[in-house]
Order: sequence, then structure tokens, then C-alpha cells
Amino acid sequence: MAKKRNLTRSGGPVFFHAWGSWEEGQYAEGTLVGTSQDKKYKRTNFHLKVEDFNVDATNQNDEPLKVGDVLVLNGCGILDKHLANVSKGDFIRVEYEGQAEITGGDWEGELAHSIAVLLEDDVNSESSSEDDDLL
Repeated sequence: MAKKRNLTRSGGPVFFHAWGSWEEGQYAEGTLVGTSQDKKYKRTNFHLKVEDFNVDATNQNDEPLKVGDVLVLNGCGILDKHLANVSKGDFIRVEYEGQAEITGGDWEGELAHSIAVLLEDDVNSESSSEDDDLL
């Protein structure tokens, strides 16, 4: 019997939006559908099938990001840390919080992107607490 494989359709537009182009408060949420290796910086990029967003991203044909598209989240240290225990198929929300100065180590004094990652339970609890405030 042939080995069962998990196959997904290839192709379709891919959207890249460098962290330097994000504005504080922008977000994208959806399902983590895969990863790729950045050849220049040797980082893991994370592929998010977008279900909701407020970030203005376009693909290589200058077409705007829409629900169902794949947004490539460029690999960086903080994103690696936040997504270390996240698996393909998990629902996440990525929020850009601006830049902060690094306070120690080899990169002390440099600016780094500040990115929050909410897991599905966190997203649901945040929504429910906001809904409770409306009552």
C-alpha cells in the first residue's frame, strides 16, 4: 500500500511584506501552512494563509493581499522564538508592535522589530473579553 501523503495545491500568489514596511498595530491572522528557508539570511520564513488582516501587502504583480492568500512572514529572532512550539495547521495572529532597542548582548543599542504572536486560544479569549466589555 502506498504511503499516505499530506498534499496541498502549489502555486497561487505569494505575498512578502518586509517587517520594515509594517506599521505599529497592523496584524494578520490565519492558519500556518508551511515554512521556507531564506537563502540570504538563513532564517525560517513562515507561511500564513490569511483569514483576517489590516496590513497593506501586495504580491509581485502589485495585487493587494486578500483573504485566502498566503502571506510570507520574514524570519527573525523574535518570530522564531514565538513560533517555536507552533505547528503547521495552527491558527495564529501576528501583531506588529513597532521597534525597540536591544538592551544587551552582541546587538545592544540596535533596533529590533517587536512582534506579538497570539495562539488560537489567546485570540478567542481576547475576543470574548472585548465582547464582555460591550455588555
